[in-house]
Amino acid sequence: MKTLYLPKLQNFIQIVVAIMTGFITLVVLSALIQIWRKQDWSAGLVFIIAALIITAILWLTVTIVFSFYRIEGDENSFTVRRRQKKQTMSWKDIATLERPWWAFNPAVPVIGIRTKNGAMFCFIAGSNERKIIEELSAINN
Repeated sequence: MKTLYLPKLQNFIQIVVAIMTGFITLVVLSALIQIWRKQDWSAGLVFIIAALIITAILWLTVTIVFSFYRIEGDENSFTVRRRQKKQTMSWKDIATLERPWWAFNPAVPVIGIRTKNGAMFCFIAGSNERKIIEELSAINN
């Protein structure tokens, strides 16, 4: 099986966003401690609400958008892994290769494999990986 994603870049993006979320959470906790010491809840309430909203948005970004799949393949099939789940599919199951709507940054080449049943598997790949997937999909169709 050949790896069809860029694991270092994929892991780096997930780690950076997770660190940002953790940092904002620490800022919120330190603000809560300062407010509790001074007993002035009205001054810091707006800050806490804004920081909690930003933390929630970053957490959703980590869990939904930047939760990429690991894709490996050979001539007959490809395997999709995400967390502990593993799914093997035939190249004939691919309907299209597309760029997800949220992947607007050209520096991070995100590819989505849409299957014929409507599922979408997103991963980070270079131009070489996209070409390999297109060739393997064309051979098996």
